[in-house]
Amino acid sequence: MINPSDYSGKFLINQDYCFSMDYVDRKNHFCEKTFSGQALKILNRRKPIGEELRLLYVAMTRAREKLIMVGSFSEKTINGLCENELIPEEIFDSNVPFRWILSTLCRRLDGEIPSESGTIKTSSKLPL
Repeated sequence: MINPSDYSGKFLINQDYCFSMDYVDRKNHFCEKTFSGQALKILNRRKPIGEELRLLYVAMTRAREKLIMVGSFSEKTINGLCENELIPEEIFDSNVPFRWILSTLCRRLDGEIPSESGTIKTSSKLPL
């Protein structure tokens, strides 16, 4: 699970690159982010997301005959993902695994979801 407190806050720790903290000017009463803090924020965010992607890959490749995935997005979100060509950094910033999959599908063939990839069914009501 991705823990946002690992890459936010005034004091960041990374086991490989030590620590970083915000610059504090006590005389003028302000704090400012440092370059090292921004770098550690990116590093601390990418490691757990990489693990989530690995687990998602393993889960998706274990299906024997059929893989059924269920997710819920608003029509606005789906259209936004399929109309805008997102760069990998923007996809990587998302912490929703199904958004990673949908973004990848929408990037193929100019936003059209290929028929061999399956279908996306939309419904405003859930069957009870």
